[in-house]
Amino acid sequence: MVSPKPSAPTDTIRLRGVRQHNLTGFDLDLPLGRYIVVTGLSGAGKSSLVFDTLHAEGQRRYVETFSAYTRQFLDLLDKPAVDRVENIRPSIAIQQTNTVKTSRSTVGTMTELTDYAKIWFSQVARCYDPDTGKPVEDDTPATIWAKARKALPDETAVVAFRIQKPDNITWSEVLKNLRGQAYVRVLVRSSDKQEALTAHRVDALEADESPLRDCDHLFVAQDRVNLSRGGKSRFLEAAETALHFGQGEIHLFSAGKSPHTFKSIGHYSRGLHSPDSGRSFRAASPALFSFNSPLGACPDCRGFGRVIEIDYRLAIPDHTKSIDEGAIKCWEGQVY
Repeated sequence: MVSPKPSAPTDTIRLRGVRQHNLTGFDLDLPLGRYIVVTGLSGAGKSSLVFDTLHAEGQRRYVETFSAYTRQFLDLLDKPAVDRVENIRPSIAIQQTNTVKTSRSTVGTMTELTDYAKIWFSQVARCYDPDTGKPVEDDTPATIWAKARKALPDETAVVAFRIQKPDNITWSEVLKNLRGQAYVRVLVRSSDKQEALTAHRVDALEADESPLRDCDHLFVAQDRVNLSRGGKSRFLEAAETALHFGQGEIHLFSAGKSPHTFKSIGHYSRGLHSPDSGRSFRAASPALFSFNSPLGACPDCRGFGRVIEIDYRLAIPDHTKSIDEGAIKCWEGQVY
């Protein structure tokens, strides 16, 4: 019985019988996932090995994966003189000459890899509030429903939006406007230190505004919905309206320990807006991850990687000296 031929290891590129140009038919194994430097005297065959053998075979096999129509538009390299090549990967070759006279030119820009990277980053990026460290998400009525269902399944929640009282308008005018839009109840916090809110009828507050004496805002109850599966359509409609009148923000409350009291169970916002800090953020885009764009470039170096400024530690190395004693180092040279 003939034993099967052992398979080639997948962690190396195996070259057998390399005879390209002045190479003399040797065998070579190159480990994958490593930086490899090829050195030698001029004419030793460095370019014949790296470019004319490895790169040529890697590119040739990669181009063969395209259709015949696509291959006619691509530059094809000749098949190298080698007996066998195993585990070769698609390759990228960069010439030694720098045709772009700018410090922004890198390996990523010359190979156009950054064009794919910034598109990928913009798709998988997640926004975090630097003040709180919490993720900032663009919520919709559907996502708010899913989060509320996960937190309080089969319970009743009050969908509300916040109203800030303008300085030039009285509470009487605000309540009259709410009653004219058919709103019945609002939630009021009696003090800043109290977490629970108390429910009041709009018409009762019009008759007695004392609960609003020390308040600069209140929450208007858009609807009271049970978070069961049957209440989804009603919740989505209420949430959409609350987001509209709440300027992109919505609050959810559940019944508290005392009668007619409610506690907050969620604060959500439309767009990349942090409910905790109130900051708004720009949505991720490919330009945000490009140092060639004003959006993604460093504000200090403008994407060039260097800043022209004075290092006062070098200009004035000895702070104990006066100007006459030579405190400013650059004034002590031959020029000055």
